[in-house]
Amino acid sequence: MNIVDAHVHVWGAELLGAGWLAEPASGAIRRIFTLDDLAPELATTGVARVVLVAAEESDAGSERLLASAAHDPRVLGVVAWVELARPDAAERLAALRAAPGGTLLRGVRQSLTAAPAGWWTDPATVAGLIALEREGLLLELLISAAQLPEAAALAARRPGLAVVIDHLANAHEPGADPRSWRTALDELARAPRAVAKVSGLGDDERRAVTLLAAARAALGADRLLWGSDWPVLLLRDDYAGERARVERLLAGWPPSERAAVLGGTAARVYGGAR
Repeated sequence: MNIVDAHVHVWGAELLGAGWLAEPASGAIRRIFTLDDLAPELATTGVARVVLVAAEESDAGSERLLASAAHDPRVLGVVAWVELARPDAAERLAALRAAPGGTLLRGVRQSLTAAPAGWWTDPATVAGLIALEREGLLLELLISAAQLPEAAALAARRPGLAVVIDHLANAHEPGADPRSWRTALDELARAPRAVAKVSGLGDDERRAVTLLAAARAALGADRLLWGSDWPVLLLRDDYAGERARVERLLAGWPPSERAAVLGGTAARVYGGAR
């Protein structure tokens, strides 16, 4: 089995002033992280490839992320950041395509947990989404469980756009309504190019099992993909512990479904010629 970790972050000194990293609880990860820091764990846990996902929301940060992956055979693809609602979003996407490492660009991530409700249908956003779809790039969303209905509606409106939901829409977080999340997951499943990441599911393993079972029932294993959320995961465990955890979560699944979640889906969604 070719295991792919579909959610890995790397960052330099530029990110260390970010508000979420300045919080006392984030002290253990308030330092520079490169893919070389993860290399020993990848080797010992059998992970063959990774997808790098932007943590820094800046144009320069996206360019640095692509450049860091340009000649690294461990990188399957890169999800950068572009503010899709900006007037020159199409030009920014083209610039990233042409930048060092641009052949590895697979999509753009948007962190929307604090976004205004109108973001989803704002004409400026729609123009950015059209540019993204035109470039053949996917849309990756960091959202709350309460925002999953809007994400599902967006995916339905744009069936040609591949949509990736990070962390099962954070349904593990306090205050998330499991019933409305499950209903929205069924709606998301109607969009054939929508997938969701089995990542960042919190500390309660029994709760994670329940959420994963619901996602499997709605989407099927071939639309789920595992990501470690390294190095954020270091706030609660080490990399080997995360790998062991996902194996426990998938215990009893048929081999073909385990293979999909642990690599097959990621290879299909993020793969491409280097």
